[in-house]
Order: sequence, then C-alpha cells, then structure tokens
Amino acid sequence: MMTLYLDLASNSGSVALVRGSDVQIQPIHHRIGDHELIPIVKKLLEDSNVKYEDLTQLACALGPGGFTSL
Repeated sequence: MMTLYLDLASNSGSVALVRGSDVQIQPIHHRIGDHELIPIVKKLLEDSNVKYEDLTQLACALGPGGFTSL
C-alpha cells in the first residue's frame, strides 16, 4: 500500500508519502497557491523513486482551513 497524504488545511502543512512504516514528509511552512501543489508532489515522488501509478490511496486533512479551495 502506498499513500499520498496532503495536509494543506492551515498556514503550515505537509505532503507525505507513506509506504508501510516508511514515511517521507515534505513540510510546507507557508500557504501555497494551487499552481504550487503539483510540483511539490512531483518532487516528493521523484525523490522517493515513485510514479503516480504506484499510488494506491490518497488521504487528506479535512480542516478546518482552506484545503477545499484547492
């Protein structure tokens, strides 16, 4: 199981890749625009040698916050 986790509901958040007990986190210390999300995810996947097709789940923080604006 390989999960991409997004926590962008507050001013600081993270994008993480979870593989079993291995977690790789890309912290985000500021609000990001919609156009910034895909490059962050791409870099995390590339650094982890993972392709989009390898992902089996997507998880996200529900809020409160601005996640739904993405």
